[in-house]
Amino acid sequence: MITRQTLNLEQGIFNNLKYQKKPMADVVELLRQYKATLEPNATAYNANVEAYIVSKAKLDLDNELKDYLGKEVYLAQQYLDKEAKAKHTQEMADKGYIPCKEWKGYEGPAELVGKNDIDWMSINIKEVGKIIKSLVKVEDQGRTKIYEPFFIPKGKRTRGYYLHNMGACFYKAIV
Repeated sequence: MITRQTLNLEQGIFNNLKYQKKPMADVVELLRQYKATLEPNATAYNANVEAYIVSKAKLDLDNELKDYLGKEVYLAQQYLDKEAKAKHTQEMADKGYIPCKEWKGYEGPAELVGKNDIDWMSINIKEVGKIIKSLVKVEDQGRTKIYEPFFIPKGKRTRGYYLHNMGACFYKAIV
């Protein structure tokens, strides 16, 4: 249960560890409860979660503890995001997909699935094509050549994706 006393104790721990601290289990649980009340793709804003926690736990907080509760909510949001990403990665691995950033040298036909975030936009990708090694850099007057994996969608010649730049994308070899 969240009380003023537990928040004060956790704040002391936070002052030492900063954002490396694990979130309070009660805050994580209340955040899960709050997210369950939202629409499926709705965003749980930190201020709304804080208000929900204060009302649910019937807390009377001063400004310092209210500020600290905001930090705990932030930590809990980060924790749940990491948990969701790990679950998604495991589900994709169970289906036979490999994260693009963990490319092991495969070249040939493949399926690319995922979401790539670039600056202010997201691209949902589900394409079939071919992975090749693309020459990226030549060093030492031509003696050293650096290659990176490049995915070319079927029917395209040049427009594709460098696998190491992909965010939450996965590939699967097509045999």
